[in-house]
Amino acid sequence: MKIHNSFIIALCLLAVSTLGCGPDAKRDNPLDPVNGSGVSGTVSAWGGGAVGNAVVSAVPANLSVRTNSTGQYNIELEGGRTYFLAASHPYYHSQVDTITVPSDGRLKHNFILKGVPRINQAKVLRWIVHTVWDGQLSDYVIPQCSVSHPDGEDVLERYFSLRCRINGNNYIPDSSRALDPESRKYFWSFLLNPLSPEVKAGDVLPFALDSAGIEIQSVLGVVSDRLEWPSIISPGSNSVFSPPDTMSWINNNVSVDVSVEIGKGTTIVWHRDLSYAEKLYCDAALEAGQEYLWKVINVDADGNQARTEAKFSTP
Repeated sequence: MKIHNSFIIALCLLAVSTLGCGPDAKRDNPLDPVNGSGVSGTVSAWGGGAVGNAVVSAVPANLSVRTNSTGQYNIELEGGRTYFLAASHPYYHSQVDTITVPSDGRLKHNFILKGVPRINQAKVLRWIVHTVWDGQLSDYVIPQCSVSHPDGEDVLERYFSLRCRINGNNYIPDSSRALDPESRKYFWSFLLNPLSPEVKAGDVLPFALDSAGIEIQSVLGVVSDRLEWPSIISPGSNSVFSPPDTMSWINNNVSVDVSVEIGKGTTIVWHRDLSYAEKLYCDAALEAGQEYLWKVINVDADGNQARTEAKFSTP
């Protein structure tokens, strides 16, 4: 009799333990497609990889969820109805699809999003140019920034002609270089873009990029402090200088890098880079009876620049 009772109890325990294992049972994983009705799936990047923290929304249910770190999402929706399902993320183009949830189960729907470029580390640098022969002092704005693309840095090659605008002024594209697998550094020319007299150091200026007339992003850049330009340079303008000889100047900045260059027309014929200094021995081989332009250029760690230019002739 004891054996018979023990056998009955064991059968009851087995039955209870298997109630949660049938085809209609709920699962512990909320993303399991057998749970209720609705839609579930993943959000991935066009270049590969999951898009975490993307927002997936269903209209007209007006429900939204965020993807987990592996790009998965799950929304409980009424079956037998049609919805607009949208996936969005600040670093990607949004995508909207029309779906119909089955009345007797769940729908699996995945998104693959294309990335968008975004501006990082926008800077509004200043380049000061002092021309000794006419006493002119020009103060230019120099925009610089890095741009990232979640689909990879190589995609940014399509944006080689990025145009930069600050306060309504258009800046001429100069160059770019790769920083890492997702980012490039962009430079623009200072030509024809002097700083407005009312703009001061510390001011915040709108900094916008566009390609083919389509704005990519707009951020704010802070105007840098200006560097002081080298003064009392020798040889001075309209003087005669015959290397080998020493060039000198008074440097009004500390902790700057210095470049000295001599040019003839648009060609640089002699160049030297050095740390903070106020004189340099010049051994350039120059043509006799010619006019040259020479520059002393100070550059700080942020890229701000102040330079003085003078002209001399050789005997």
